[in-house]
Amino acid sequence: MMSILLSTVSAQGRVKPLERVGIKEGKERAEFVLKRSGRPFFVKGFNYIRLRGKDGKPGGDHATFDADTRTSKANYNPKQAEAMFSTLSKSSYNTVRVFVIGRSRINPGIGGNYDTTKAVYEPYMENFLDFLRRATRHNIRVFPAFGDGGLPLNAYYRERPIRGKGHNKNVLVLTRSGIDARVEHITSFLSYIKRRDPALLPTLLGLQCQNEAYLRGNQWPFTEKKGTFKAANGKTYDLAKTDQRQALMDEGYRHYHKRIVAAVKKIDAEMLVAEGVFVPRAVGKDPKKHAGVWPGRTRDERYPPTLTTIGTGALDFLDVHFYHCTANPRDVAKAFRLNLGSTNFFTPQMAEIRKTKPVIMGEFGAFDFHEKTFAAAVGNLVQVRDLANNENVNGMLFWTYDCLEQAKLYHAADDWELFYRKMGNFEKAEDSRSMQIAICPRLVPELKGGREAEFIRRVDDLFIDKASQWQFVSKNISHYKFYSTPLIWMTKKKPELLDRVVKSITVMKKGIAVEVGILHGHGQTEKYILDPITRAGGRVDFIITDNVFIKSQFRKDKKSQYNWTYDQAVEKYAEFVAGIKKKYPRLKVGILEAGFRFHWEDRERFPAEVPKKDNGDLKALLVDVIKACKAKGTRIDIFQPEYSYERIVNTKNGWEKLRAMEKFCREEGLEFYFLFNDHTGGRHSDKLFHENVMKCLRSVKSHGLTPELGTIQSWYKHPVNDLPENRPHTFMYLAKEFIGENEKRGAEE
Repeated sequence: MMSILLSTVSAQGRVKPLERVGIKEGKERAEFVLKRSGRPFFVKGFNYIRLRGKDGKPGGDHATFDADTRTSKANYNPKQAEAMFSTLSKSSYNTVRVFVIGRSRINPGIGGNYDTTKAVYEPYMENFLDFLRRATRHNIRVFPAFGDGGLPLNAYYRERPIRGKGHNKNVLVLTRSGIDARVEHITSFLSYIKRRDPALLPTLLGLQCQNEAYLRGNQWPFTEKKGTFKAANGKTYDLAKTDQRQALMDEGYRHYHKRIVAAVKKIDAEMLVAEGVFVPRAVGKDPKKHAGVWPGRTRDERYPPTLTTIGTGALDFLDVHFYHCTANPRDVAKAFRLNLGSTNFFTPQMAEIRKTKPVIMGEFGAFDFHEKTFAAAVGNLVQVRDLANNENVNGMLFWTYDCLEQAKLYHAADDWELFYRKMGNFEKAEDSRSMQIAICPRLVPELKGGREAEFIRRVDDLFIDKASQWQFVSKNISHYKFYSTPLIWMTKKKPELLDRVVKSITVMKKGIAVEVGILHGHGQTEKYILDPITRAGGRVDFIITDNVFIKSQFRKDKKSQYNWTYDQAVEKYAEFVAGIKKKYPRLKVGILEAGFRFHWEDRERFPAEVPKKDNGDLKALLVDVIKACKAKGTRIDIFQPEYSYERIVNTKNGWEKLRAMEKFCREEGLEFYFLFNDHTGGRHSDKLFHENVMKCLRSVKSHGLTPELGTIQSWYKHPVNDLPENRPHTFMYLAKEFIGENEKRGAEE
């Protein structure tokens, strides 16, 4: 009862209507647009599903909007819906797909009370209106799918003289009485919204006739292998002939959709109508080999219509569903091509259809019995997102946002931070395939010989007085990265200088990154770095810890400072990460270790640069750190191996070793950052440093590495000068050339 009361309260507050979503036809493909402004509208969001089993147990059937009935309790949770809308709107999503359904006695849904409810159950509809109002306030569209193509479980629908009493889906698509019932079900829902609050109609992206359309070979009339059948479209079909059986299904669907579209637009002329399909390959079908909807031809008796079958009818747009169903990243693209190919997605006929009808991927997701971890699943889902975007689909809706009661599937809320960081809002970005770039010149105070004034002048030149001398670079990088030493020095000695620097970077609209040590704990990092930058109005996006294990375990000149065993170093590291994230929960923390000093998993295949000086297995070290962080309820976000170009080249299988590191990051849900510098050039020559860093970038691309971010960094005396960006071979000149090379689609080593 509480859900109904909450709905009633919120229903009293009217909302400003959203802008209508319409369709604009195109020479190559149609697109969704906002009708008043004409702005493109890319559908991006989630399926929002609540399930309930017997006695309220997890699992069971759909119960998202269930209200109290005589035999069941309400399940609609407005607070949960509000939290979801808040998160999605802040993350730039714009659509939520839901099920309008009522097919079980445990969850009567829109069917309401079996004996007394008519076309719709009003308390259920009031919950749905509450949901629409919340969506409207967050500028999010709602896309209702009318269940599995059935009828509500009540006497009003189920005790009509319809063959199968609503259990035979074929009857509901192919016969007049079945279509009449489906049309009344869908239009009664729409009419209720129009009558109660017509301002909410634009919040509906459209109406979906069914979640996933299909007919069954093992149900009448397809169980008949001879004789004729007169369909709702007035045509008679010979059930002994494969081509006529197939025509019955194809033409039957188009007639069914024509009836629904006409009825919907009579109520609301601007309302869009769609249909959802899974692909034939998902149920073991080949449309050519398995034509005719014959029973017993495959284990799964469902026959979905192809996109081309329903795309030539009256529908406004189409919705195809894809689940990659493989743990192997190398197989995802093949599965995408084969599955969508089975519904004729890549055919010339479909290309013509797409000129007038948008196509969305209204379901995509991952099963937990394929990928062993959520991070691995997200890695494959990134591929699915990119494959769909490469085919210029008009939107994507992930299955699901937070339906944790549904087993065997991963849900975005399993690790929202990881999901959003990797998947974004699904929309193709112009620079989505380019590596982000951070710069980190050797900007450190020389404390000997009274050279502090020189350091202050250099900082002011870079960020204040001569900022115009690196305008191209500042426009095209994502982050300026600092060593911790100059920041701590400015905090203690010249806080006004730090304020000037932070304000300058903030005006550039760039993020700040810092390379830090952990010897003195997270409190020192917060006190002297993060807090002062935050007070000055800056934004630290990530920190990278500098060779904690090299320094604490292997460097003789540093070991005595730390005095940590390996186990203590792992524990101290996890404590540092947990402490930082407690105060700065959105800050990313990354680990940097000198990759060339370690082997990676297989000492023979991926050795250290100098095998006799091997510091151990870097992968095992990372695994230990990840486990220790997890035990404290936290996580690292980034791995950045420290390398120089020549150290990679001088290491056996050096590039393959880096690919193995990147693969590990993808599996663990870590971002993989790359450090661009050169040991030899840094010691001897501005020009050589420049040349080897550029060689390294081209090699990264030619070897198929795809780091999220690359840092151009020097801790050597070269390059000697930072500015200007148009004079060879200053640091900023290198950065400018690097940016240009990074934007190229390919590179030769």
